[in-house]
Amino acid sequence: FKSLTGGDKGPKEERVCDCCFNRTASKLLELQTEAADRVKLAARIEREMVEADKRDFEETRGELFKGADRGRSPSSTAGGVSGAHSTMNEAMKNMGERGEKLEALGEKSAQLKNAAADFKDMAGQLKRSQQKKNNWFGE
Repeated sequence: FKSLTGGDKGPKEERVCDCCFNRTASKLLELQTEAADRVKLAARIEREMVEADKRDFEETRGELFKGADRGRSPSSTAGGVSGAHSTMNEAMKNMGERGEKLEALGEKSAQLKNAAADFKDMAGQLKRSQQKKNNWFGE
């Protein structure tokens, strides 16, 4: 026989058979592993989104400064104003798209956080129900 401690009403020691203890411990380990996997998945998704944003930034930056020539005379820059204006409009559009992507990422992160909290609550309920089932003397 082994002892289980803890519970909703504070520390409490109960004696249960090895089979029940091992089954409960195995299920708890399974739930903890699944929760850890979900946290790792959320971190990986967030890293991938940050890397994608960095790549988008570098591409936009490259397009903005493509063909930049520091040796231009003031008269040659007057013709480039309209080109700069269109480039600036494109950059603004890209910034808007990036903002939308970041907003979507924030929403997904919030949903994942809520799902993890729900999962944690469900795991606690399962643990408590298993403890009640394995209690030989009743509560």
